[in-house]
Amino acid sequence: MYQPRRSDDSLSQFRNELRDLFGPSNLRQVGGVFPLVNIYDDGESFMVRAEMAGIDKSSLDVSCKGEQIIIRGERVHEAVEESANYHRREREAGQFRRVVTLPQPIDGQKVMAEYKDGILEIYAPRSEEAKPRKIKIS
Repeated sequence: MYQPRRSDDSLSQFRNELRDLFGPSNLRQVGGVFPLVNIYDDGESFMVRAEMAGIDKSSLDVSCKGEQIIIRGERVHEAVEESANYHRREREAGQFRRVVTLPQPIDGQKVMAEYKDGILEIYAPRSEEAKPRKIKIS
Protein backbone atom coordinates (compact mmCIF):
# COMPACT_ATOMS: atom_id res chain seq x y z
CA MET A 1 0.00 0.00 0.00
CA TYR A 2 1.35 3.41 -0.99
CA GLN A 3 1.95 5.87 1.82
CA PRO A 4 2.90 9.39 0.81
CA ARG A 5 5.95 10.71 2.51
CA ARG A 6 5.25 13.41 5.06
CA SER A 7 6.82 16.75 4.24
CA ASP A 8 8.05 17.24 7.81
CA ASP A 9 9.99 13.94 7.53
CA SER A 10 11.82 15.32 4.49
CA LEU A 11 12.51 18.57 6.28
CA SER A 12 13.81 16.75 9.33
CA GLN A 13 16.09 14.62 7.16
CA PHE A 14 17.37 17.75 5.37
CA ARG A 15 18.17 19.42 8.72
CA ASN A 16 20.05 16.32 9.85
CA GLU A 17 22.08 16.29 6.63
CA LEU A 18 22.92 19.99 7.06
CA ARG A 19 23.97 19.40 10.66
CA ASP A 20 26.22 16.53 9.58
CA LEU A 21 27.70 18.58 6.74
CA PHE A 22 28.34 21.86 8.55
CA GLY A 23 28.53 20.76 12.17
CA PRO A 24 26.56 22.17 15.07
CA SER A 25 28.67 25.33 15.40
CA ASN A 26 27.39 26.75 12.10
CA LEU A 27 23.69 26.16 12.71
CA ARG A 28 21.53 28.12 15.11
CA GLN A 29 21.25 26.39 18.44
CA VAL A 30 18.12 26.41 20.54
CA GLY A 31 18.66 28.26 23.80
CA GLY A 32 21.66 30.21 24.95
CA VAL A 33 22.94 33.53 23.70
CA PHE A 34 23.36 33.38 19.94
CA PRO A 35 23.38 36.73 18.10
CA LEU A 36 21.52 36.80 14.80
CA VAL A 37 23.44 38.22 11.82
CA ASN A 38 22.74 39.60 8.37
CA ILE A 39 25.56 39.69 5.81
CA TYR A 40 25.54 42.11 2.88
CA ASP A 41 27.92 42.19 -0.10
CA ASP A 42 28.45 45.30 -2.23
CA GLY A 43 31.11 43.76 -4.48
CA GLU A 44 34.02 45.50 -2.72
CA SER A 45 33.32 44.59 0.89
CA PHE A 46 31.03 42.71 3.26
CA MET A 47 28.84 44.27 5.94
CA VAL A 48 27.93 42.07 8.90
CA ARG A 49 25.12 43.34 11.13
CA ALA A 50 24.69 41.45 14.39
CA GLU A 51 21.80 41.85 16.81
CA MET A 52 23.26 42.52 20.27
CA ALA A 53 20.36 43.92 22.30
CA GLY A 54 21.15 44.04 26.00
CA ILE A 55 24.87 43.43 25.54
CA ASP A 56 27.33 45.99 26.88
CA LYS A 57 29.83 47.28 24.32
CA SER A 58 32.73 46.68 26.71
CA SER A 59 31.98 42.94 26.77
CA LEU A 60 32.28 42.58 22.98
CA ASP A 61 35.38 41.36 21.14
CA VAL A 62 35.66 41.14 17.34
CA SER A 63 38.52 39.46 15.50
CA CYS A 64 39.09 38.15 11.98
CA LYS A 65 41.16 35.57 10.16
CA GLY A 66 41.03 34.64 6.48
CA GLU A 67 37.36 34.70 5.57
CA GLN A 68 36.08 34.46 9.14
CA ILE A 69 34.87 37.09 11.59
CA ILE A 70 34.70 35.97 15.21
CA ILE A 71 32.35 37.78 17.59
CA ARG A 72 32.64 37.10 21.32
CA GLY A 73 30.77 38.66 24.19
CA GLU A 74 28.58 38.23 27.19
CA ARG A 75 25.02 39.18 28.08
CA VAL A 76 24.63 39.50 31.84
CA HIS A 77 21.48 38.56 33.75
CA GLU A 78 19.21 41.46 34.44
CA ALA A 79 18.56 42.18 38.11
CA VAL A 80 15.36 40.51 39.27
CA GLU A 81 13.90 40.19 42.73
CA GLU A 82 14.48 36.76 44.26
CA SER A 83 10.75 36.36 44.90
CA ALA A 84 9.84 36.97 41.24
CA ASN A 85 8.29 34.09 39.30
CA TYR A 86 8.87 34.09 35.56
CA HIS A 87 5.91 33.45 33.29
CA ARG A 88 8.21 33.41 30.28
CA ARG A 89 11.97 33.80 29.96
CA GLU A 90 13.24 33.91 26.38
CA ARG A 91 16.24 36.23 26.71
CA GLU A 92 19.16 34.12 27.79
CA ALA A 93 22.30 35.39 29.48
CA GLY A 94 25.85 34.13 29.34
CA GLN A 95 28.94 34.11 27.17
CA PHE A 96 28.79 33.52 23.43
CA ARG A 97 31.07 33.05 20.46
CA ARG A 98 29.78 33.43 16.91
CA VAL A 99 31.95 32.62 13.89
CA VAL A 100 30.73 34.17 10.64
CA THR A 101 32.30 32.64 7.54
CA LEU A 102 32.29 34.93 4.51
CA PRO A 103 32.43 33.70 0.90
CA GLN A 104 35.88 35.25 0.32
CA PRO A 105 38.94 36.34 2.35
CA ILE A 106 38.90 39.84 3.82
CA ASP A 107 41.59 42.45 4.48
CA GLY A 108 41.96 42.16 8.26
CA GLN A 109 43.90 45.44 8.49
CA LYS A 110 40.92 47.41 7.15
CA VAL A 111 38.05 45.77 9.08
CA MET A 112 36.07 48.29 11.16
CA ALA A 113 33.30 47.78 13.73
CA GLU A 114 30.70 50.10 15.25
CA TYR A 115 28.18 49.40 18.01
CA LYS A 116 25.02 51.51 18.20
CA ASP A 117 21.50 50.93 19.51
CA GLY A 118 22.07 47.21 20.11
CA ILE A 119 23.41 46.54 16.60
CA LEU A 120 27.04 45.65 15.90
CA GLU A 121 28.07 46.60 12.35
CA ILE A 122 31.29 45.17 10.95
CA TYR A 123 32.66 46.54 7.68
CA ALA A 124 35.05 44.02 6.10
CA PRO A 125 36.68 44.88 2.74
CA ARG A 126 37.65 41.98 0.50
CA SER A 127 41.35 41.24 0.34
CA GLU A 128 43.04 42.41 -2.86
CA GLU A 129 43.70 38.78 -3.83
CA ALA A 130 39.98 38.00 -3.54
CA LYS A 131 38.83 40.88 -5.75
CA PRO A 132 38.20 40.04 -9.39
CA ARG A 133 40.63 41.63 -11.83
CA LYS A 134 40.63 42.12 -15.56
CA ILE A 135 43.26 40.17 -17.45
CA LYS A 136 44.58 41.64 -20.66
CA ILE A 137 44.72 39.21 -23.56
CA SER A 138 47.81 39.57 -25.75
